[in-house]
Amino acid sequence: LLIRNKFGPSFNMMTVISLWVILGIGADDVFVFVDQFKQAPPGELFHRLAWTYRRAVTAMLVTSVTTAAAFFATAVSRIFPLQEFGCFMGILVVWNYLLVITWFPACVVVLEKQKRRKPHPPLAFRLCHCYCFRRGCGGQGEADEQGQEQQQEEAAERRGG
Repeated sequence: LLIRNKFGPSFNMMTVISLWVILGIGADDVFVFVDQFKQAPPGELFHRLAWTYRRAVTAMLVTSVTTAAAFFATAVSRIFPLQEFGCFMGILVVWNYLLVITWFPACVVVLEKQKRRKPHPPLAFRLCHCYCFRRGCGGQGEADEQGQEQQQEEAAERRGG
């Protein structure tokens, strides 16, 4: 409400553009964090997360600060919608950084603990896994395809014989 009162009715159009920009920035930060987590030496989850934090948080901080500074620099523009967009995007970049270093690691911890507790990964991973293996992009995909071919041949024999 405060932002809406400050920036006015043109703010709605700017949020549409901001959504796509911040999704790209957020995806980059998540990629950096996940990549560092995968490179972390094996061991306890706490130590892997600490190692990831030491490496990823500083890299994300540098990129986030420079990106937010660039957006905040548009505040000196004489074009009011550009001022709105820059200030709002600067705020979004700061919030994105804060959420990626707090909420996303919490999600990673939950997923890691879930993988250790249950033999089955979350539904999204199972769906992707099933799709990939049906398409033959994994080692079991060939076995699944052979099994499907065998079932089709048996069905054809039953119909013909």
